[in-house]
Amino acid sequence: MKLFTKRKNKWFKNKETDSIWWLENKDDVGEHVFSFDKKTKYNLFRDYPYNLTPEQRKIFDEENPYWKNFFKDRNETIAKEYQKRAELLQKLRTEELYTTAESNSLISGHYSYNPVVWEVFESVGINNPKYKTYNDHLAKKSIDELSTDEIVEQFLFWSRGERFCEGAIAEAIDSGNFVKLYEKFLTNSMEK
Repeated sequence: MKLFTKRKNKWFKNKETDSIWWLENKDDVGEHVFSFDKKTKYNLFRDYPYNLTPEQRKIFDEENPYWKNFFKDRNETIAKEYQKRAELLQKLRTEELYTTAESNSLISGHYSYNPVVWEVFESVGINNPKYKTYNDHLAKKSIDELSTDEIVEQFLFWSRGERFCEGAIAEAIDSGNFVKLYEKFLTNSMEK
């Protein structure tokens, strides 16, 4: 009777000059794990290109033209999504975002929002079920300090606030925070 033992994982490079390390693991057939530092592991099929920085993507694509071509649809999807978000930001900067029945004062009338405002909420993904709560610590942070998840939480807060008291979104627009927060969201999505 022959006993099988688990083989040790071994890091290797396709070329000596490459920056990317690949994990040889004969026990996990079909799994392609790579790393830039042998510490942070990326699963090719799950993480490429979504969880790589632009610099990491560039390195990966230069060293692995086969996989770049294999996943070209994913890269095109990311480029299209970014373009769509950039166009949305331009609309936010140039269009009138809301009106009221009586005046632009926060204490009067019902606010009617430009459809682009609702597109922003859809774009940041507030309907994702993982965003259920809002932490008060966000109010103490500057926009530059917010992570992508915290930005989504803030948009969720404004959306929920609008349901219960008219003007939560209008107040964010008037203060300039609505557009600034979406700009930060776009910057964060580029860096991802």
